[in-house]
Amino acid sequence: MDAIKKQCSVCWDMWLLVIGMLFAAFLFGFGLNLFVARVLSEGAICGLGTALSLVVFIVFQLLSGGNSVAQTFNLMAGMCMTRRGFLLSGAVVNAAFNLLGGIVIKLLYGPERYLVAALRLPVEDTVDFSGVLQIRYLIAAAVLLAAFQMFFGALVQKYEQTAFWILWALCVGGGMACSRAGEMFHAGGDVKLPVWSGDLFLPLAFAVAAACFAGAWAVLKKAQVN
Repeated sequence: MDAIKKQCSVCWDMWLLVIGMLFAAFLFGFGLNLFVARVLSEGAICGLGTALSLVVFIVFQLLSGGNSVAQTFNLMAGMCMTRRGFLLSGAVVNAAFNLLGGIVIKLLYGPERYLVAALRLPVEDTVDFSGVLQIRYLIAAAVLLAAFQMFFGALVQKYEQTAFWILWALCVGGGMACSRAGEMFHAGGDVKLPVWSGDLFLPLAFAVAAACFAGAWAVLKKAQVN
């Protein structure tokens, strides 16, 4: 518990920044819809604000997570925290914050749909998050994202700048894969995932998370404190 409190005290300022960026992305997306609908007289995308806040949250957590975990490792090691304690507390703290971010995004989705309907904005496409933002999926995604953060943090700790290039390449590849998947699953103006994808996501997410945590431990147990 003491290790978790130390992790929270170090990361608190970063969390506030991330939540602020999440809300800013949401407002930007909704404002963009207003501009498109009222000024350009074209159809809006219902759920755009939620989609942008989700993308910004994930990308920022991944990109900042590596550097943050590496810096926190050095700090916590200097405070006599064991490597095992650092990995476990970091996993718990990051997963909890990721879940919090997911819940905030879930809470933004309903009001966005209501405002689009209340303002009678013409809707061209709808990004349906009703299934994706279920609590069970948010928990699995939070753990998976935390695993990625710890793994890339461990890589940054050992390989420094090279690890950021690896992460950048993976983010670009993941973005291209998501874009392709969106095109494949786009039907009737709505973006929806196939029914079976949810059943596959849960075990796959936890399996990948376990592999990432194992990889992070393999690196951190031999890492040198800078």
